[in-house]
Amino acid sequence: MRSIFFIWLLIFCTFAYADVPGKPTNNPSNITLQNVAALSDYTIYWSKHYDDTTIVISKDTTISIPGSAGAPDGAICWGIHKKTGQSTDTLSFSNHYNPDNVVVITGITGGKIQYSLQELSNANKVVTTTDKDSIADKKLVKAAEAVEKKHTGRATLLAVFAAVGLAGITGLLLYRRKQKAAAKAAQGTGS
Repeated sequence: MRSIFFIWLLIFCTFAYADVPGKPTNNPSNITLQNVAALSDYTIYWSKHYDDTTIVISKDTTISIPGSAGAPDGAICWGIHKKTGQSTDTLSFSNHYNPDNVVVITGITGGKIQYSLQELSNANKVVTTTDKDSIADKKLVKAAEAVEKKHTGRATLLAVFAAVGLAGITGLLLYRRKQKAAAKAAQGTGS
């Protein structure tokens, strides 16, 4: 009876923890812009949401959106045609528990930046990246692989602990059942 009580207490505490105020910190997210040279007729701009500075991107680069414990930060990227002054659409990025992003630019069609997006694992989120060979910044790929390896190690360790705990509880219950059966048998032969 006590073991059932403690199991219910554990379940209650686990679900009650979900209502604890506060939230985990957003870790930084890296945004890599690749093949910027494909937009040679445009000036490419980058601006963070909570920062008044705007920078010009002239070559392939990686920019970090800083982590925060409050509202998530973000950034936008857009281009302006050098001759006509026409603006492209805006690419928006956030670090709200997001993985790192690699944006491979292929061109502009109808005022819209054409690109492919790949996600890389980081401290915010573990994802599966299918085409790591096309990513030019190999430091990001190595960092993502290290995060994935750490995550796999933690998951394996958690599974081992869960199996040991389950085996321990099962062994304890079987031992107690055996003791009760032996006590009943002793009581039955004693009378």
